[in-house]
Amino acid sequence: MEGNACTCRRRSTTTPRALAGRRGHLQPDIPKTSENIPTPTTYNQYVAKATLRYRALTHSSLAPSRRVLSLRDPSSKMSKSSPDVQSRILLTDEFAQIQSKIRSAVTDSQLGITFDPVNRPGVSNIVTILATCTDKSPEEVAELYASKGHAQLKADTAEAIEALLRQPREEFKQLKAATDYLEEIAKDGATRAREISEVTMALVRSQVGLA
Repeated sequence: MEGNACTCRRRSTTTPRALAGRRGHLQPDIPKTSENIPTPTTYNQYVAKATLRYRALTHSSLAPSRRVLSLRDPSSKMSKSSPDVQSRILLTDEFAQIQSKIRSAVTDSQLGITFDPVNRPGVSNIVTILATCTDKSPEEVAELYASKGHAQLKADTAEAIEALLRQPREEFKQLKAATDYLEEIAKDGATRAREISEVTMALVRSQVGLA
């Protein structure tokens, strides 16, 4: 009857929301491996940095360390976004740059070396960095340098950082210079990305009746 006519509408199965809910059915069965991650087609330096990060992590034991603080302001963490380039150590820093940054790091005027993050944040930060680079605890490092001065602690810390970063830094230089290799990776990644997207879009078109 007209007066009792149902005004309910059947929910469309082709709206963006409906398609999003059925994404699992539209997505092709792609193995979740690192080989399936598309590589940016124009950011060759990004590829080099990503490779460097992976290799640096495999050659070091940074993960268990405490938070590393700014060399210029030990009340905040070390950050690449800081406007003061002397506040951080970069993987691409040469040894002379590392020495300069560690020498100018904020400490204090108290004699001797102790690990006291609350009362001596600057010194404790250098101790933490040295401990991380040498696979020791900050307490062990503080004990070893208890009767030594800040200059010795900073000099040894710079040496330890250089020993840790030397190999990945050289690998980064080689990768950065290998433009043909990087372009090949970018091209291969772009091709794989297109193949994956074409399969997905074909399924979408089929589902919405555009095939």
